Amino acid sequence: MNFTPTALSLLIALPLFSQKQANNWYFGEQAGLTFERNSPIPLQDGNMITLGAAAVVSDKATGELLFYSNGEQAWNRNHQVMPNGYDLKGNNESTNTSYAVPMPGSEGKYYLFTLESADYQTQRGATVYYSIVDINLSAGL
Repeated sequence: MNFTPTALSLLIALPLFSQKQANNWYFGEQAGLTFERNSPIPLQDGNMITLGAAAVVSDKATGELLFYSNGEQAWNRNHQVMPNGYDLKGNNESTNTSYAVPMPGSEGKYYLFTLESADYQTQRGATVYYSIVDINLSAGL
């Protein structure tokens, strides 16, 4: 079977449209956006305040919010702080407060990386911490 370059690029791009991990964004002072339709829709239900970029994870199949973090705390989809979701050592004033990465081979588990600011007076560099978020616990919260 022969494919034209256009047909091949459409076949390759098709799976990209079905992944919805980035459907929801939270940032700033309790603000957010959802991209579940063609145009972004404002959200005002977040509990997070941050000056920098935050980690936000949505379900890859449905686009439903799973959790978000400003590096200091982590909230579930009901906008409640998760168990052990306090004092994550991040700094919500840094440019990139936290990163969430799926744990390879573990459905529903994510690494949440946070970055503690450097201390220039003591010449101590920034420290990276991680937490494990397991969406399978607490009835998906």
